[in-house]
Amino acid sequence: MMIIRDQIKTALVCAGSSFWKHNHLIFVYAGGKTVTHAQKGRITSLRGEGASYAQIAATLGLSENTVKSYGRRSRLDSVATKNVPITDTTGSCDHCGRAFVVSSQKAKRFCTNKCRMVWWRAHPEQMNRKAIQHIVCFCCGVAFDHYGNSRRKYCSHACYVRARTSATRSVEVRA
Repeated sequence: MMIIRDQIKTALVCAGSSFWKHNHLIFVYAGGKTVTHAQKGRITSLRGEGASYAQIAATLGLSENTVKSYGRRSRLDSVATKNVPITDTTGSCDHCGRAFVVSSQKAKRFCTNKCRMVWWRAHPEQMNRKAIQHIVCFCCGVAFDHYGNSRRKYCSHACYVRARTSATRSVEVRA
């Protein structure tokens, strides 16, 4: 056992890995470079200034994936978005016309959720729907358009019930 441990230790020292503490192997990293504490601090500060992972990697001479991995583990994406300046602008509601202050990065069209829902219910033709299904009802044969569920078979709940009850009745009659 002692001979194998000494051989592993010798191989790691020759490869440039010195991860021994108190004669116990604590970590073996098969990759290349590890990120030092100084580099971690520099990554955090650069990310806080708004630099991208590619820019940080080029600056520090590390792999972009190494910087990304550290950034994700340390949750640096939230740090980068906190320092982006947010400007307050005014907008007017598309539904009621009332003026309101927009204090986010995305432009808003409505002053409240209630105005948003009322406006979209009144203007369904302006929705950008890409999953519209053209379906023929199995019960009554009426063609209709439906958004969403591609497995829908009936145009209404009444047709669904009618089809279920007629199917069960025909089974009962046959039996």
